[in-house]
Amino acid sequence: MAKPAYDGNGKPLFVIPYIPIQRELPEGITGASIPKFYYLLRLYYLLDHLWNAQLGALYPRSPENIALAHAFWTEHGPRTWEGKRFEFSENWITDSILRMKKDLEEELRISRLRELVIAKRKEKAAATIIPWQSKLEARFLKNSRGIEPETAPAIHCRVPRSCNTQSRPDDSARTVTLTENKVTPAVAQEKEAAIVVDKRNKRVRKVSLPATAPRRSKRVCAQQPKGRPKQPSRVERLKVRR
Repeated sequence: MAKPAYDGNGKPLFVIPYIPIQRELPEGITGASIPKFYYLLRLYYLLDHLWNAQLGALYPRSPENIALAHAFWTEHGPRTWEGKRFEFSENWITDSILRMKKDLEEELRISRLRELVIAKRKEKAAATIIPWQSKLEARFLKNSRGIEPETAPAIHCRVPRSCNTQSRPDDSARTVTLTENKVTPAVAQEKEAAIVVDKRNKRVRKVSLPATAPRRSKRVCAQQPKGRPKQPSRVERLKVRR
């Protein structure tokens, strides 16, 4: 394998020049394809300059100069996109130029195909989402038509009563049924609560009565004495025993 040649000043015979690359990308190169496209395009320009400007104009295209150019490129030149070195042959420069050109065309074709596939997927997704939305809306409207105010679920809540001395044992708590358009009172079916006020201890006790307990009229309740019944004295109890 040949070694890179240098001139009397210690500089290599071949150089890797700076070649400005156009920033206007062809249509279809987007996303992850941009770095690879720029790298392949730079390699293509450098190899073309080595073949046409240096070997064609400065040095003759002899097998010795081609071998020296390969040695120089192996030590100082860029590698392929895969990170490999260029294999040596008599036509390694022209073969590499054709390979770079083919890779550029292939990258452009793949990038355009990728854009086409993405566009078709977006159209398909939009076409499948719209029917599902229309189906859901139709189902919601169909279910909402059968709902009426009378069939709405009833909400039961307790109505509080004030704890005063005029409360009677037969006063029962009532429930109120709330619907969408009307409010109707309904008597509790299972249990009725009565509030009894104890004057002596001044406590409020909540007594649960069965639903079947008979209601007492106001007249009967007024005749009953208030408070605790009077207990018989000790003398009266002894008289009863005798």
